[in-house]
Amino acid sequence: MKVAFMMGSLNRGGTETLLLDCFQHRSSAAFDFIGIYRKEGQLSDAYCETQVPLFRLRPRSVFDLRYFWHLRRFIHSEQLTLLHAQQPLDAVFARMASFGMPVKIVLTLHGYDYGLHRFERWLMRVALRLSDRILCVSNTQKAYYQQRYSLPTAKIRTLYNGISFEKLDQAVMSSIREELHLPKECLLLGSVGNFVSVRDQMTLCRFLKIAHASTLDFRFCLWEPKALPSRNDMMNAFAIVPKTD
Repeated sequence: MKVAFMMGSLNRGGTETLLLDCFQHRSSAAFDFIGIYRKEGQLSDAYCETQVPLFRLRPRSVFDLRYFWHLRRFIHSEQLTLLHAQQPLDAVFARMASFGMPVKIVLTLHGYDYGLHRFERWLMRVALRLSDRILCVSNTQKAYYQQRYSLPTAKIRTLYNGISFEKLDQAVMSSIREELHLPKECLLLGSVGNFVSVRDQMTLCRFLKIAHASTLDFRFCLWEPKALPSRNDMMNAFAIVPKTD
C-alpha cells in the first residue's frame, strides 16, 4: 500500500503540525507514503527536512482540468493506492482525478462545519459522499457529522490525533509568573496557539483592548512556535502591546 497525504498548504496549523510529526517518524510507519500540497508555508523547510517525498500540485481554480490531468497522471506514475485528504476540497479533487482507478479516498475531518458559506457547505456534502472512508478526531465529532449528513455507520470512524511523546520528554517545567517577575496580585492571562486567519483571534484582541482601557492589573502571554506578522498588526491596531508579553 502506498498513501499520499493531500494538504492544502504547509502553514503552521494544527493539522500541518500533526502531519509533520507523522512525516518525521516515517521509518516506523507500516506503509509507504508521500505528500502532496498546494501552497508553501512556514513549515515548508521542516517538511523538506523529513526527506519524505513532497510534490506541489497547485490548481488555478476549483475546476482546473489541467490540474486534474496532472494529478491523475501522478497517481498512476506513483502507483498510489490511497489518497488521504485533510480538507473537503482535496477529497473532491482526489475523487475527480482518480475516477475509474482502483484508488481509495479517505477524508479526515479536523473540525466542524460551523460558519461555512453556501458553496463550502455544498463542497462538504460532496466530499463526504465521494469519500470511501471518513475519519473524525473524536466520538462527539463523529456523532455530529453522522447525524447532520446522514452518514452510514460503516463509512465513518473515530481516529484520535496522535501525540509525539518526544516533545513531552523534552519539556521543561517552569513558572511563567516567575520568569516574567510578576507579583501575585497581577492577573496572568494567556493563550496558546497561532495567530492565523482560520481562528477568531479578533475577539481576543477586542477583549484585550477593553481590559487595557480598564484599571485591571494584568499581563497577557501569547505563546506560539513562531511569531507571525498578522499578530503584531492586529495587536498594534488595538494598542494593546504595552500590557502583553
